[in-house]
Amino acid sequence: MRNFFLLLLLAVTLTHGLPSRKKRFDGNQVLRILPKSSDEILKIVDLGKKYNVDIWKIPKSLNSTLDIHVDADNLKEFVTELKSLGTNYMTWIEDLQKLIENENSHTSHVKARASASFSLSHYHSSYQISNHLNAVALASRYATVHTAGHSVQGRSIKYLKISSGGSKKAIIIDGGIHAREWISTAVVMYLIDQLAMNPDNNPEITSMLQKFDWYLLPLLNPDGYEYSRTNNRMWRKNRASSHSVTGTCTGVDLNRNFGFHWNPAVGGSRDECEETFAGTKAFSEPEALAAGHLMQSLRGQAIAYLNLHSYGQLWLWPWGYTTSLPSDLSDLKHMAGRGAAAIYPSHHAHYTTGGDATDLYPAAGGADDYAKGGAGIKYSYTVELRDNGRHGFVLPASTIIPSGEETLKGIIAFASELYAYERL
Repeated sequence: MRNFFLLLLLAVTLTHGLPSRKKRFDGNQVLRILPKSSDEILKIVDLGKKYNVDIWKIPKSLNSTLDIHVDADNLKEFVTELKSLGTNYMTWIEDLQKLIENENSHTSHVKARASASFSLSHYHSSYQISNHLNAVALASRYATVHTAGHSVQGRSIKYLKISSGGSKKAIIIDGGIHAREWISTAVVMYLIDQLAMNPDNNPEITSMLQKFDWYLLPLLNPDGYEYSRTNNRMWRKNRASSHSVTGTCTGVDLNRNFGFHWNPAVGGSRDECEETFAGTKAFSEPEALAAGHLMQSLRGQAIAYLNLHSYGQLWLWPWGYTTSLPSDLSDLKHMAGRGAAAIYPSHHAHYTTGGDATDLYPAAGGADDYAKGGAGIKYSYTVELRDNGRHGFVLPASTIIPSGEETLKGIIAFASELYAYERL
């Protein structure tokens, strides 16, 4: 019997590999820096490469901040060199591991409607999310579940079509393109619940279902997301195997992999060990390809696309690949302004509008660029959700419901104005 269990263990190990130890971040800090010049920013970025720091947030201007996650082992040396540059900084997050441990330990004081096994006020596994999408499709007369494609590791990339029937313009919303941005997936799940399960209790939602078909894809990067839950909370990319002979690094930044002006030299990287590795070619990754296929399948019907991220509280229009501005900029500004303004009253979260490259940073191969330029979706945006950096990517579960509520308000206002503005 003992030999049987040893053989069983060996078989499991050969099939799945040895269990990986979950990465800890004890003593790691996030520093908030206020650079005085663009030259200083470049020096800090170069210094960051030396110490392998994780840049969480690039300054939008010289009046905004640079947030940098520094490993505890490199912290003393990095700070010493930072001071030698004459850089002003403050410790923004004292201990990242403590923040992670508190992330899912609190639930919202707001009562969340949910099934017995799926609470909207918690972060869930990719498996639970997938099952819940199936359950919503069975329970709702408005929703049907579909598969856009499959991830590198074979997980289904599911979305719901939520519709009252008939032929209408469509709005696509997705989340979870970057693994560590859990709040984006949780907010899309909240939107699904409200649109598919609760429309009869909210006249505004009923009106939106009469005016638009909705395509909601909560988890575009299920492999990376699951890895961020089980192995490395700060993981960003997908889980594609190494593209090099040495095989030292894993993953591609999916938001640099879309096939409209794909260019690793603009906000991306050809180095597979970099967080912004853009892949070996446009659409090299099945997850990006799945999203692209969904957009193309709705060409002529989809009028808006929202790519949800965190963090920064921003509503951004294309382009990311260039600082040149779209010819319909006034329309894009108008609609973004309407959506962002409607977010504030719910919980006083202030959202700023701007351009991907002009107000955030240039980055080619982005999903919203492809939606607009490659799939012809006029109103395409990146929306950076909460917060402004106090928790960064490690947003407590207690903020899921408030984030969902305010985002829903913004999207309803956006869609309502869109319907009137475009005379649909």
